[in-house]
Amino acid sequence: MTEEAGAATEETAPRAEQAEQAERAERAPGAHGVPGPDGAAGPEDVAAAVLEHPSVLRLDGGPFGSIASYLPGRRVAGVRLGDPVEIAVVVSLGPPFAQIADGIAARVRAVLGDGSRPVEVTVADVGGLEDPPPGAVAP
Repeated sequence: MTEEAGAATEETAPRAEQAEQAERAERAPGAHGVPGPDGAAGPEDVAAAVLEHPSVLRLDGGPFGSIASYLPGRRVAGVRLGDPVEIAVVVSLGPPFAQIADGIAARVRAVLGDGSRPVEVTVADVGGLEDPPPGAVAP
């Protein structure tokens, strides 16, 4: 074996070990917001709490569908549990967006049981207009 081949084998060994560690982390309880053995809330619990807010029409995946949690066999769009927790929603007109976002963040913290956890809420769109305003141009 040449020195170059030996060096290549030494370089791939740490990469293989890192890949194995990453794979173990992916399967670990609590990864990507999947409820762990302690019964912690998962992304579906957070989604349900967000959808109960009176101004929320639906969850949204955000730009390019990037705000989502991936569970075995399904995807929860609009919720990504991490640090910070990310939520993307479509809301109806009514209260100011800041007030809506604060209400959503409070619901998320309550479900997660952590009153100090950072929550970022993105208002991806506004919907629910029954009658367009006078002079509005249809899309």
